[in-house]
Order: sequence, then structure tokens, then C-alpha cells
Amino acid sequence: MREPADEILRQIREGTYRCTADGPFGRAVEEAREQARWGDTDAAWRTLRAALPEWLPLGPDHLAPVGLCADLLISPLITPERGRELLATPRAGQQGDAPPPAADLDPPGLAWLAEGDPGNFLVSYRFLLVEGVEPTELPGRIGADDSAVLDEPTTLWDSRTRVHQMWEDEALTAVGRAGPGWSFAFEPQSGRGFNEGRFVSPGTAASRGTRAVTVWSEPSHGDRPGVVHLSVAERGEERYAFTVRGAAVSRRGTVPVALDPDGLFPQDEPHEERLGERRVLEALAAEFGDRLPRLALERGRLHTFRTRSWSRPPSPGEGFVMIDIGWQQP
Repeated sequence: MREPADEILRQIREGTYRCTADGPFGRAVEEAREQARWGDTDAAWRTLRAALPEWLPLGPDHLAPVGLCADLLISPLITPERGRELLATPRAGQQGDAPPPAADLDPPGLAWLAEGDPGNFLVSYRFLLVEGVEPTELPGRIGADDSAVLDEPTTLWDSRTRVHQMWEDEALTAVGRAGPGWSFAFEPQSGRGFNEGRFVSPGTAASRGTRAVTVWSEPSHGDRPGVVHLSVAERGEERYAFTVRGAAVSRRGTVPVALDPDGLFPQDEPHEERLGERRVLEALAAEFGDRLPRLALERGRLHTFRTRSWSRPPSPGEGFVMIDIGWQQP
């Protein structure tokens, strides 16, 4: 028994452990892992919960499928409330009433992004929504080069270390499903401020044969006004776009009434409360039926890939300065 135990401990240390089980519960674990790696964590938990009565312990001292807590895709699903539900659910061959199901954790839609605590790394973000395209197809549409592929699932926090090449603004995005028929690519705290004059939306390339929505948000900070950008492309062409920077609004194309920035950002409203940003996100969810998975983005593990640059190269005669700041050990 010592060698199998040592092997399991090694896998846990290296982050490669996968929970496995026999029978219907084992099949449910595999299905839940597949759902979790694309961001549908509530569905993953419901899959596990439905199969818990089929779990077979290895012996009388085996009280729960604790391997779930060591599986890096499954463990973020198990909150204290869900853990208590897991322990209280009767196992195969046992009698008793099942406990009330714990509530889903992900809020609907997109507006939860505007509720971020100023210290939360999701307080600033940019993302792309693409209709009718699987997450696995996104690198082929907007990857940094022809060899772009999805990396192994990781947390957004761990994925934030990246190197920019001079003017390029490639995003290291997490991907998943954004509701029925939509996929997303999401990056928190891009590290580059939004520059409308140099911005190139990846949504144009992503929208070949379909539709794509691009959003970039930066909250206000001190004297620097906040920025909210939205653009929608269809079949390789931008249909409409707007950018709100403080009280200034610019737009291109015919923006639908439901997304008109004049109605979403009243001039007499304090911008630091992010109310206009919330209205944009609510209107987007109502218009396209999209959602983003909070639990997966905050604590889960998702596949990532590096996109093409979100900025154009400098024009002839246009200056560009890049400064790197780092720590050096004495």
C-alpha cells in the first residue's frame, strides 16, 4: 500500500492528481471535470451531487470521496456548504433523507463584474464573446500565431505572468463557455491602459461567419477617469462600437437603442460607482444571452491561450516607449 500512497501524494504535490472511482459515480466525476474545465462549475456540482448516492466506499472507515478535494478541477467546487451536503448525503445501500441542495454559486449574466472590490484582480478586465464557436476553436481564430493552442487548465492568478514584446499587447486569456452557443476569452488586469487610437479589436477576426462582442473596462483611479469600451462585429466587419472615458463618449456605426451609451451613462451620475458599466453588462446579457462564470474565473482552473495583439504597431514616425520595472536582489 505504501507505493500507491506515495504515488498519489506525488501527483497531489505536482498538481496532476485526478480523482477516479468505479461505476456511475466515477463516470459522474469525469463528466463534472469536463464541465468544470469550461467554466460550468454549478452544472459540475449538480452532476456530482446527483451521483453521490452511487458512491461506494472502500471500507467502513471511508466516510467520503475525499479525492474530490485533491483534484484541481473539482476542488474549487466544494465550498463549506457543499461539503456539508456531501457528508450528509446517504451513500449506496444506506437509508436516510438527502439534505436540501446547496444553492448555485454563479450569478446570471455579466453584471457581477461591476461589483468587484477595488482590491480584486478582476476589477479591470477585457473579454471577447464569440457565438457558435467552441472554446477549442478560439486559438485558430485569434491566436498570437498559427501554432497557438490551449494550455493546460490553470488559475487566472497563476496565468498573469507574461512578457510583452515592445508595442504588442497580446492577451493571455482564459477560455470557456459563456452560455448556450457562446464561448469567451477573458483576461483580468491587462497591464496596458486602453488607447482608443491604437486599439485593434480581436472581435473582427473572431467574427468570421458569426458574431463577436468585445468589452474592455478600466475603473477610475484618482484623477484618471474610468473607461468602458464595447464593440460588436459580424462576419468579419465591425457593426458598431462605443467608448466612454469619464464624461467623453465616442461611437462608430449605429448602436442599438438598448446599448446606447447616452442612456447607459447619464452625465450627472458619479462614474466611480460603475453604474454605467453595470448597465452595459446587463444590456449585453439581455441582448445576447451571455454569462461569465464567476467561480471559475475567481477560483477555478480554465484553459488559456495567448491572443493576437489588441494594439496596432506604431505608425511611421510615431514614437513608443516601454519601461520595465523589476526587483533585483542585493
